[in-house]
Amino acid sequence: MVCLVLNAQARTHHTCQNQFMMSTEAPLWSQRATIEAVAEKKQVMIDENLVEQFVCGVKDIHLRRRLLWHPDITMQQAVDEARAAELSEQSTADIQRMQPLPPSPPALPVCPPPAMQACLIDELVLLEDPSSEQVVQLRAQPRRPPPPPAAPATSGCVGCGSCHARTACPFKGMVCHRCGKKDHIAQVCRASLPAPSFLQKHAAPQTQPCHQPPRPARRAEDCYAVNQPDVAGETLSQASAGAQKVSAVLHLEGQPCRMEVDSGSFRSLLSWATFSRLCPHISCDQLQPVDTSLRDYQGTLIPTLGSFPIWVDYGDFHGRLPVLIVKNSQPALLGLDWFPSLGLSIGGLHRVAAYSLEDVLTEFADIFDGQLGSYKGTPISLNLDPQVAPIQLKARRVPFALRAKVDAELDKLLAQGVLEPVDHSRWETPIVVPVKPDGSVQICADSKSTINFALQANPYPVPVVQHLLHSLEQGCTFAKLDMAQSYQQLPVDGNVAAAQTIVTHRGAFRCRRLQFGISLAPGIFQSLMERLLHGLPGMVPYFDEVLIAASSHSKLIEMLRKVLLRFRGVGLKLKRRKCSFAVPRVEFLGFLIDTQGIHPTPAKVCSWVLRGWPLGKVADSFRPFKARQAELSLHGGCLIWGNWVVIPSTLRAQVLPLLHKDHAGIAQMKVLARSYVWWCLLDSEIAAYVGRCTTCQLSRPNPPAGPSREWEGPRGLWSRLHVDFAGPFHGQTFLIVVDAYSRWVELVLMSSTSAESMVRDLRRLFATHGLPDIIVSDNGPQFTSTTFQEILACQGIQHVPTAPYHPA
Repeated sequence: MVCLVLNAQARTHHTCQNQFMMSTEAPLWSQRATIEAVAEKKQVMIDENLVEQFVCGVKDIHLRRRLLWHPDITMQQAVDEARAAELSEQSTADIQRMQPLPPSPPALPVCPPPAMQACLIDELVLLEDPSSEQVVQLRAQPRRPPPPPAAPATSGCVGCGSCHARTACPFKGMVCHRCGKKDHIAQVCRASLPAPSFLQKHAAPQTQPCHQPPRPARRAEDCYAVNQPDVAGETLSQASAGAQKVSAVLHLEGQPCRMEVDSGSFRSLLSWATFSRLCPHISCDQLQPVDTSLRDYQGTLIPTLGSFPIWVDYGDFHGRLPVLIVKNSQPALLGLDWFPSLGLSIGGLHRVAAYSLEDVLTEFADIFDGQLGSYKGTPISLNLDPQVAPIQLKARRVPFALRAKVDAELDKLLAQGVLEPVDHSRWETPIVVPVKPDGSVQICADSKSTINFALQANPYPVPVVQHLLHSLEQGCTFAKLDMAQSYQQLPVDGNVAAAQTIVTHRGAFRCRRLQFGISLAPGIFQSLMERLLHGLPGMVPYFDEVLIAASSHSKLIEMLRKVLLRFRGVGLKLKRRKCSFAVPRVEFLGFLIDTQGIHPTPAKVCSWVLRGWPLGKVADSFRPFKARQAELSLHGGCLIWGNWVVIPSTLRAQVLPLLHKDHAGIAQMKVLARSYVWWCLLDSEIAAYVGRCTTCQLSRPNPPAGPSREWEGPRGLWSRLHVDFAGPFHGQTFLIVVDAYSRWVELVLMSSTSAESMVRDLRRLFATHGLPDIIVSDNGPQFTSTTFQEILACQGIQHVPTAPYHPA
């Protein structure tokens, strides 16, 4: 018996794959023919040697490495891997034969192949983490001589396996007994080869034998992940595939948890050990069932316990996100399903980034470079009425105090290409030079006296400010964009440029861009801005200003980037110093907009006080000011109503603590405020401020009022009656009886309010509607009298008096 075992081992140790045979047939079936004679009690040892010889006899070095990677591989698993490798090689060869061959390069001298070296099977050791000393020891071991080179293999017929042409196969047209298809026999049928385990989608996972040790945990380099700094919102990147993993620190259920950012996983994962630490009160039965099967990159099935909506805090996001709970000890993975909610995006290969405001402004620095933009669309064309004769007016005098500023503005427009000097033109329009708040001047054409007579009315309506503000979505963070020289960023054609010619103290200039003062310019520009930003929610364009409202900081950055992309696409530019980004409140079109809504600004009211109030309707927030327009005035830059200073909303938070400095209470605080200041809803804000003061609440004389109690519902009609006297009214007194169930009212004119008169009238009502169960009344003398109490006791009616000063 021992000799047979040794003989089998000796034969298998010297067995190597023949190049003429397939890798799954030569080592396997030739060795099994010898081992069948071995006794059954030595079968375990022979199977182990068989696996070792099968693995080491494989010629493909890549397949051998994959097989050696598994320390507990079985014979069936090794056969599956080898068959899968053969199928992939045959499929690749078939595809290459069907594709046209490229021109062959010049022949190169053939070098002899290096000698193949193999380790001794008896001394083969699988190293999980090989060190340098172990590698040196393995290299110092004796090696076997390389096998002699074999003759080149010839391709056989795919229909029967013999060495002849496919067209001359005698089995052509035969039906296979395995798969039922024609033109081949069962001996060479590819359908008889089972697919490997990681290609079988619905196959049940194979259970490991009891005597095999558990598989080692995955190494760190096997996980697909990328690395990330601990600070949320910073750029997460990976330079190469071998770089350190990117991880992000999130707060799950209020506890910090480091998760690997995995752009290759569509679902986020947590192991049961990590989930139990974060949610110790959740059991496995409370998880939501899922029909998703998970496999790692090697095809191994990952058991899934269920799904759970876990609370996540990361940056500006605070909410619940679904996560899969797995049974094995897996690293926490942040998959693609969480990317949109957390504001993450894939910016390139191996790069995950959360855009910040600085990143967006840096990316679009060309839009804020201070240069004049030029619209890339069709130049503006105006239709002039041919029946209107061209008008030429002479230049107007410029004040000496403004001449230097006007010259500087003309030089700037000439350098930008907006103006072009000409000798004369059919249309010549004088200029006006309004002074801006910063002290500079703006050159505008007085077109109302020349070219506007030949222009037809623009059909595009200018939007109403109130309509724009009401269409604005609710937001908590805002951004306002302001264009630089808005109209002058739109080029015009040659005819319009000649018709816009202006005359100054320095001569005539043809305007190559759309000018301020043209009657059609507002409608043209508003139409262009609305078409440019169409389809973007949360945007309100009004001429050269654009307001953006978003519900979170990350959403605002996303919307801002979309707007700037469209501006860059058409060549428009913005003025950086007049723009606002990510602010809690913004002033837009004379209104102050924040999370609470739309409020009036003192600047708007002050302009109306100085220049006159509008004749039509105004916004609801301006109605209190318009109602007092005759009493409003300006003094030292402050808006005054009578003897009171109107406090703007931005300063009210500073005025209220001054009025409440001595904790005088609501009444005294109102008296003090009405002596100096005023604003809308002043009394309600004072009451709310005192209610939030801890000192005032501790020293208040009366306890807080308790919640009112509701009566229980009556069981039916005429079950509970509420009775009371009303009057005197015109010298008459009435007895009012109300049914609590139907709200039916009985009104009785009383000649006397004595208890006897009341009992007599109640008897008449009882005879009509029946006896009630309960009568509710106050503590008046008629209802507490002995006469009334005796009647109720005789009839079995319960009397419920109400508390003093609390009518029912």
